[in-house]
Amino acid sequence: MGKYLKEIQRALRTNSSEKNKEFFQKVVPGKQKTYGVKTPMLNELARRYKQGGF
Repeated sequence: MGKYLKEIQRALRTNSSEKNKEFFQKVVPGKQKTYGVKTPMLNELARRYKQGGF
């Protein structure tokens, strides 16, 4: 599971956008960590890693 988690985190950082990150921080209240990744990319990651045991 640790291997998959590192791959997912790397993909999130690689596909992040500062513009999207700023927007999400305005829309979502609180101090949650945001990457600024658009939904289609998140869906792609979910499909790729759904068998990873998460």
